Amino acid sequence: MRNIAFRVDGGPEIGMGHLMRCLALADAFPKDDKIIFIIKREKAAIDKLKGTRYDPAVIEKGINYEEEIGSVTDILDVNETDIFIADTYHIDTAYDMNGHYFSEVKKRVDTIVVISPKPSFSLPYDVVINGNAFAAELGYDTSKDETKFLLGPKYALLREEFQGLPYKEVGEKVKDMIVTMGGGDPLNLTPDVLKALDQIDGEGIHVDVVIGPAACNQEEILKVIKKSDLEVSLFFDPTNIGELMHKADLAVSAGGGTLYELAAAGTPAVVLLQADNQIPMVEAMEKEGTIINMGFGSRMKINNLTETLIDLMNDRDKREKMSRRGKELIDGLGAKRCIEAILKGGCNKI
Repeated sequence: MRNIAFRVDGGPEIGMGHLMRCLALADAFPKDDKIIFIIKREKAAIDKLKGTRYDPAVIEKGINYEEEIGSVTDILDVNETDIFIADTYHIDTAYDMNGHYFSEVKKRVDTIVVISPKPSFSLPYDVVINGNAFAAELGYDTSKDETKFLLGPKYALLREEFQGLPYKEVGEKVKDMIVTMGGGDPLNLTPDVLKALDQIDGEGIHVDVVIGPAACNQEEILKVIKKSDLEVSLFFDPTNIGELMHKADLAVSAGGGTLYELAAAGTPAVVLLQADNQIPMVEAMEKEGTIINMGFGSRMKINNLTETLIDLMNDRDKREKMSRRGKELIDGLGAKRCIEAILKGGCNKI
């Protein structure tokens, strides 16, 4: 049995992507391992851990860099931690240039794993995970010659429900669509997406709208739905998101890690950016041919989105190519591959 600690955050400001990919990785560890999540006091993140087998160790939001190091290392000591896995901007490498945070952690654990979307300074990492489609193009560095770099979409951290989904049968007509703006929808894009869909002429189109656990715009979404002619089903932080995505013929999505889930489900997507850090991912997936990039959602014109969706709905061949390319790129087994690499790195403590 191993003692494993994740340091990760989630909430309305930063979204839920970090927490979701850590949960995917945690689920891939053997069931007898003891796993805790060290998180800042954020309701959405704490609520997300309820019902899982993982204990939250909550630290305060307002603490400074040195106070966080003290809080985290105390938790690691109490739990006799073997493996420390970090996925949070709060200990971003630019913030930890001197390596003090990870040096203190390394005194207490056998293995440090960092889930990082960008290159780092030369710090004592044992494993670096970046499952993004652009990861292999980045220049990573480390102070340890034996550091393992798990880079590219074969290491994308997706939950078990995205493993082994069958290829989608792409029909002539789009009958089911899904709208998902991530864990928080910080730009309040869902209402405008629904307005764009409401302008599409056609019968029999059903729209599944997914509202994330950190979203604060439910009332506005409901107002738009009541005024529209759309046939809509609402889902609040659903547990069967893989099933909903695979059922959909077409998606309108934000530009986060959801794109890899849609690719694994074989669902073509029209994408609206929410933040600058989504640009590399969206551009890479657009280059791979799995999505259509509409740019920043805050600058989106509703009529332009409507026209783009109509064009794609009328182009079965393009939708089929997008669907198949997504399945070729992401098979949903990234978390399992990462666990195999981590446990082969000298931290397979029985």
